[in-house]
Amino acid sequence: MPNPKLFTDRHGQAKVRTKEVLDEESRMAIWNLLSARIEEEWFGYHFNATCRDGYVFAGTDFDRLEKAMTGLKVLYPPYQLRAIEPASDAEVFDAVEYAYQFVAEPRDPSFHSFMSHTHWSYDQEC
Repeated sequence: MPNPKLFTDRHGQAKVRTKEVLDEESRMAIWNLLSARIEEEWFGYHFNATCRDGYVFAGTDFDRLEKAMTGLKVLYPPYQLRAIEPASDAEVFDAVEYAYQFVAEPRDPSFHSFMSHTHWSYDQEC
């Protein structure tokens, strides 16, 4: 998706958006985006939770995802939103690259009322 032209861009007041290191706003935006994708079940294809009522995807097994990331020394994004010590740029980019390898967009949700969760199917290519 291309970046939209903003008012300040069109009127010669654009802010520099290229930097050599991440600033705090950019770092938090990345952690927020990755955390949102985790919460939105975008890792359920590789770290799936299955419905106890049958063999279908029922979201993401967050514990498995967190343990897999921790095992590789990759920071778990939801914890970074409240971290006191900011992560290094390298740690942030490790998390981005990890997410790139395992993200898959959930589609066709159907609510399973008996178990009170949603069933998903996934697109590997997104």
